[in-house]
Amino acid sequence: MGDKVAARKRMIEADVPIIPGYNGGSQSYSFLKKQAHRIGFPVIIKASGGGGGKGMRIIQDKKEFKSAYEAARREARAAFGVPDIYIEKYIDNPRHIEIQILGDNQGNVVHLFERECSIQRRYQKIIEETPSPFFERRPQLRETMGEAAINAAKAVGYTNAGTVEFVVSSDGSFYFLEMNTRLQVEHAITEATTGIDLVKWQIRIASGQPLTPIQDKITQYGHALEVRIYAEDPQNNFLPCAGTVLEVQFPESPGVRHDAGFQAGDKISTYYDPMLAKLIVHSESRQDSIRKMAFALSNYAALGITTNVEFLREVLAHPAFKRGWTTTHFIKNYFSNWTSVMDKAPIEALLAAAVFEAMENGAGVEMNNEVNGYTDVDPFSPWKYAGKWRVGVKRILSKFPKS
Repeated sequence: MGDKVAARKRMIEADVPIIPGYNGGSQSYSFLKKQAHRIGFPVIIKASGGGGGKGMRIIQDKKEFKSAYEAARREARAAFGVPDIYIEKYIDNPRHIEIQILGDNQGNVVHLFERECSIQRRYQKIIEETPSPFFERRPQLRETMGEAAINAAKAVGYTNAGTVEFVVSSDGSFYFLEMNTRLQVEHAITEATTGIDLVKWQIRIASGQPLTPIQDKITQYGHALEVRIYAEDPQNNFLPCAGTVLEVQFPESPGVRHDAGFQAGDKISTYYDPMLAKLIVHSESRQDSIRKMAFALSNYAALGITTNVEFLREVLAHPAFKRGWTTTHFIKNYFSNWTSVMDKAPIEALLAAAVFEAMENGAGVEMNNEVNGYTDVDPFSPWKYAGKWRVGVKRILSKFPKS
């Protein structure tokens, strides 16, 4: 299932719906161009050996085919060691919905419902949630896609944890996209809503134990959201950003989980994936989860580096997101020219905020600052908080370009 072309062929045999495309082995430019004409533009080129948006190109018409073909093969070779690509019909404005599965060595397979991962940039996910708002009025579609995911896993004798990913059109038609034969970043939201520890079951299955969860007994409670914290600049096409983490503040609250891979003092380079952490919340309803995530992000700080935290807060606050109108084109449709509100704030407002923060955090802090030869001994002297003021000013100003 790690080879996308081989996976598509097996899914055809298992009667799992796939997107129309070319699954053959020919990598000839002229031949693949003919296949693109046969399928009909727009089409999408994908790398056979991997995912994550590497080697992926959307082609709107025949004029773009050559440059996209060459670029996709170069990127596929660099990312996965092989340049092989394949072509699919491009489904416009779809949702990206995946089904979590578990399979044991005795042939038992269950699904643990869906995760919607439609909010993406550069073909990579930044927000995931479960249940999907798309299924709110389509419970039968959830069941149908769950069965398709189980059939996909059984068709290849799959064991352990895995995810079957689908592209879903606005009319409810769905198509097999790929299978991730591993634990995914967003597995925590499935654990939060089902109460099933996926990592524990990976270990149990690997040791030969049979699955004990029964499909019709697996239920979901509440709603869970996950956002990915990246060291990147949303104002500059989400390009990765390097720097040294000067100070951190992570949210702590019931129903909030923070899986971090960094701490204050760490140097963030551009040599690795820019994801720093994932922030997960679980609550009784989708609306409550959105509010809880907004609160958690408002208490999240990683100073000294550029992150997408402010951008995530604005996505969660957008009316279209709140209504569940989430497709893979969400960011392009609503945030193509996004700029940080902090860039528009006058310096006076920033200094006022810094002083206010210093006064709030400075109570009870004893300092003996000598200013112009005067040593502070008056507990009501403004110089009592001078050190805290400097910290507050630096904290606020660190969020802005040096210019």
